[in-house]
Amino acid sequence: MGRVLRWCVLVTALVVPRHTWAQRDSLTRDSSSQFSSQWHFGAWAAGGTKQMIKTRFGHRYDRSLYVTAFRAERPLRRFGRWTVDYTADFEPMVVATANREYFEDYLCQPSIPCFYPPDAYVLVPSRHTAYAVGVAPVGLRAHIPLTGPLHFAVGLSGGCLYFNRRIPDPDETRFNFTADGNVGLVLQTRVGAVSAGFRQHHISNGNTGRVNPALDSHLLFVGFEAR
Repeated sequence: MGRVLRWCVLVTALVVPRHTWAQRDSLTRDSSSQFSSQWHFGAWAAGGTKQMIKTRFGHRYDRSLYVTAFRAERPLRRFGRWTVDYTADFEPMVVATANREYFEDYLCQPSIPCFYPPDAYVLVPSRHTAYAVGVAPVGLRAHIPLTGPLHFAVGLSGGCLYFNRRIPDPDETRFNFTADGNVGLVLQTRVGAVSAGFRQHHISNGNTGRVNPALDSHLLFVGFEAR
C-alpha cells in the first residue's frame, strides 16, 4: 500500500505541473488571440466656436466646426501598462461655418459719374456654412489605467472630407484631407466606456487647389464605446 501511494505521488508530481503549465499556455494563447481580434464600436462628437479663419482681408475668429463620428476600434499591442488600439472613423456629418465667398462691388455705376475707372471695384465678403461627409480610416489610440476604472488616452488619426461647397475660400476645393490629434480621459463602466477631452483638428486640400488656407480647430469632444 505504501509503495502504491509513493508511485501515485510521483506520477502526480510529474504529470500535474505539465498539465497545469499547458493549461496556462493555452489560456495565454486564447487571451492573446481574443485581445488581437476583438472589435469595439462607439461614437463621438466634437465642436469648437470662435475658431481662426484666414480670409483675403486677414485673420478672423468667427468660425465654428462640428464633427460627428462612428468608430470601430480593435486592440493591437500591449507595451507594459499601455494598450495601443487601431481606430477607424466614419464621419456622417461635419459642419463648418463662416466660409468666405466674395463678390465684386463696382465703384462706378453707369448713371453715376465718378473719378474711378469704369472697371474699378472692391471685394465684398459673405459667409456661408458648408457640410461634409468623410472617413478617417487610419488611426491609433493608446491608453493607460490611472486609478480604478479611469484611463488616460491619446490618439492620432487621418482621413478626408468631401464638402458641398469649396471651403474656406472659393478658390479652394470641396475635397480636403484631415489630421487629428486628441487627448482625454476614459471612464470604464459596466455598459461601456465614456470619454471626454480635447482634439486638435486640421483640414487642408494638400495644395491641390489654387489656394490652401488650412483650417486648424481646437475642439472639445465626448464619446461612448460599447463593450
